[in-house]
Amino acid sequence: MNAVTWWFERALGTMAIVPQSRCVKLSLGMLAAVLCAACRETNSSRLAADSASARAIPKANGAIAADTATRTLATAAGVAEYHIDQVPVAAGRITGRVRLNGALPVDSLVTPDRDSTGCRPFLDVTLPQARGANTDTADVAIANAVVWLVGVTHGPRVLFPRRVSMMLDGCHLKPRVLLAPTGATMITSNRDEMLTNLRFVDHGVPGALPREEIQFTDPGQLVPSGKAVAKPGLVEVRDQYRPWVRGFVVVAPHPFVAVTETGGNFSFEGVPTGSYQLVVWHERLGARVLPVRVEQGVVTVVTVALGGS
Repeated sequence: MNAVTWWFERALGTMAIVPQSRCVKLSLGMLAAVLCAACRETNSSRLAADSASARAIPKANGAIAADTATRTLATAAGVAEYHIDQVPVAAGRITGRVRLNGALPVDSLVTPDRDSTGCRPFLDVTLPQARGANTDTADVAIANAVVWLVGVTHGPRVLFPRRVSMMLDGCHLKPRVLLAPTGATMITSNRDEMLTNLRFVDHGVPGALPREEIQFTDPGQLVPSGKAVAKPGLVEVRDQYRPWVRGFVVVAPHPFVAVTETGGNFSFEGVPTGSYQLVVWHERLGARVLPVRVEQGVVTVVTVALGGS
């Protein structure tokens, strides 16, 4: 039973013992009291949820373990489900840029050692914007970094597309990092001629069973499904037979999740005022977390450096 229902039933029970002649006079005042009490209770619940979700990860400002970071995406809205505000609330904006900190690390990407006839060239797909940068990298932007807020329990409607696509083409998953809302329909397609069994597993969760497995035997196959994106989290996609086939699906619990574009930029609009944790993760450069404060009508600008200590 929600707060409004409980208070309304309580009001009706009170009116039942009032003489009928007074019921009409009391009804409007009683209804106003019901609504005010329900609003107070709802706001109190929301504040409690905000407080609980803000404790989802330790208050920090620096590097954190990548596995710890990715697990916070599944609980980014805290103990309560994300609530869509029916009326505008005080909000601000967050914009930022992700750049490389220090020298470019050694690429740990697994390269093909067999069945590579149909594979496209394996360049540095993990850092497409940092390719060739190996000395002074202060201005090197990082694409395909995942950014999200922890502690957001309410705000605007999620406007991500409800249908998303990932394609296996030349041993590469495209896009390498796919953003999808929770509960979307995901269409996975194949252009390769080799036997493939894609496994969708929660990243950073030891011993996790696959959310879904999709097998391809012929080029041109297409599989629509929602299992891999049924709940929030960072999902790693791997082929059972070819370890160099790799990608990620970012299943967002709220609108404040982004994948950086070629300039390393991201932006969150309509963030409710308050204090949050901003988490940034990259498959090769690790993860960082920093506290952010959002004020009404103010643009909060952040720069995040990945790759260093």
